[in-house]
Amino acid sequence: MRTIHSAQGATADRVMAHLESFRANTIDAPAVYVAISRAKDAVALYTDSRARLTEALGLRDGEQIGAIDEVRWEVEVAWN
Repeated sequence: MRTIHSAQGATADRVMAHLESFRANTIDAPAVYVAISRAKDAVALYTDSRARLTEALGLRDGEQIGAIDEVRWEVEVAWN
């Protein structure tokens, strides 16, 4: 298990990222890109607030843009 920041430069077959909306350093676009770009096969994002996550990433609900779109993996977003 690693933090998003300690995972920079590393790769993994599967990545699960826990993105808490109250932690500004884990819910911005660069941090999310680092998390999802470490994975070779699969990514799962877990958040306590889907609305805050999409807002912080500059997305409308369900929209994909920029670097996140280029990763070309299915991203499962689970929320409470």
